[in-house]
Amino acid sequence: MKPILYLSFLLCWTIIFSQKAVTDDGKEIMLFENRTWKPSSDLGNFFTLEAYTAGDQKVIISKDSTWKFKSKETEDLYEHTFVNNKKFTANKTASSLGKSKRVDAGFYYDSKKWTIIQEQHENPRGEIILQRITNQDIVASFGSFPLNDKETLKNVKDIVLTSFLMNPSHYKIKKTEFRTVNDNKIFFVKFFDIDSDYEIIQNYLITDDNHFVMLSVGSSEKDFVSHEKEMQDLINGLIKVKTEKYIERINVQAPVPPPILPKNQN
Repeated sequence: MKPILYLSFLLCWTIIFSQKAVTDDGKEIMLFENRTWKPSSDLGNFFTLEAYTAGDQKVIISKDSTWKFKSKETEDLYEHTFVNNKKFTANKTASSLGKSKRVDAGFYYDSKKWTIIQEQHENPRGEIILQRITNQDIVASFGSFPLNDKETLKNVKDIVLTSFLMNPSHYKIKKTEFRTVNDNKIFFVKFFDIDSDYEIIQNYLITDDNHFVMLSVGSSEKDFVSHEKEMQDLINGLIKVKTEKYIERINVQAPVPPPILPKNQN
């Protein structure tokens, strides 16, 4: 998949997490991002069982309907996210504003370095795609997803991180942090996409209208280090902002006008 398409669909994929796993005796279960599981058939009496996912990950399921990663390193990565107390802000040269028309969020960007090449406000998830002006292989995407009332930034972290960790043959997590960006709490993740050979960084933010938004940017691994600062500057432009919401336009056939009655003739 081309990088530009990959980044635009990444948000949709990471949120809808549920994954099938198979126990040693061939019985199927479904794993969910809230660390619960459900069987497709009776598993009998047990205390813990091992199961294997299609994404090459091993998990341990317990009789209390919870699960965890078998690998201690993977489980520690899931459980412990570093809190970075440094305050991040948008770059001073980022004077242009890209705004969502779905949720109360947007981002500042430097229009001398980045250009918006696609806007899909009718899309309920991915909305805006940007491209680096001098290097078109560097692309970014902005999108959103609705949350339940009680979900927090930690829940967002759990959903996103679980999706990546479930597929170790496709994704390698390099860094995760809770940060403060433009005075808002953010979940930051940096990972390597093995299939596309892309290094990607993302900021996730929960809006006041109960959505979370993602600003994501990536480049090929060989170019990442030389462009990392400007990509970091871009995702640090993520902000909360009131927006004029997009209203879906539905074509409705106009009603047939009433017949014109002939005038009475004397």
